[in-house]
Amino acid sequence: MRSCARGIASQLACGVKQIYIFALTILMLAVSGAACATHAKKRVKKVDVDGIDISHHNGKIDWKKVQKGHPEIRFVYIKATEGASWVDSNYEYNLKHARKKGFKVGSYHFFNYRVGAREQFDNFVKNVDRSKQDIIPMVDFEKYGSEKNARKVVAELKEFCRLVKRHFGVYPMIYTNERIYNLHLYKDFKRYHLFIANYKQRSPELKGDARYTIWQFSERGRIEGVKECVDLDRFHPDFSLNSITYSKKKHKK
Repeated sequence: MRSCARGIASQLACGVKQIYIFALTILMLAVSGAACATHAKKRVKKVDVDGIDISHHNGKIDWKKVQKGHPEIRFVYIKATEGASWVDSNYEYNLKHARKKGFKVGSYHFFNYRVGAREQFDNFVKNVDRSKQDIIPMVDFEKYGSEKNARKVVAELKEFCRLVKRHFGVYPMIYTNERIYNLHLYKDFKRYHLFIANYKQRSPELKGDARYTIWQFSERGRIEGVKECVDLDRFHPDFSLNSITYSKKKHKK
């Protein structure tokens, strides 16, 4: 960053430039918010939404308003952890209050390709209580560094899933986008429950004979009780809440 201490004229010019940048930033944020609200009004109907997935990025959620305004929402995936040590600051709050209002909830881990599977698994199970899960756990896989690095990272993801299976008694749901699945995951994860992001106004098209369980069809939803845009999710016609329900008695050690 360049210094602005270059004489009065330079300071004035720099000041004007900073005001311009600030104003432009505010305008961009306003446009983004308006676009989010417009998208939700035009594209989303209550009957089309089965669930949402949330994190600290959504701010502090008023779950009472969510419950009252959106009886169509049947499940909520809540971010719990990321990498080897990071814990979502709103995880415990969201878990407690979403369940209190009757939502079926599950927890997810954001997979960090720079960290080994064991360290990430340890972070996840340290912070996620099996007895408070209504639906199966999920791992969010969105980044792998480079194409050259992809095979190694996918191997770590497989190990993470193996560890989750041993602890929870069930393999986790795999969240990713359509492109990454078709490039790198289709060989090893086609029998898993798949949570696929695709915002093209069409259902996901997956390589091979795999079927998605949940389709994240929007990242710009608006719902009562949440100030920020929300990811909106929909079941495949052949799947339902029963398909991903986590049986605590069955998987209790």
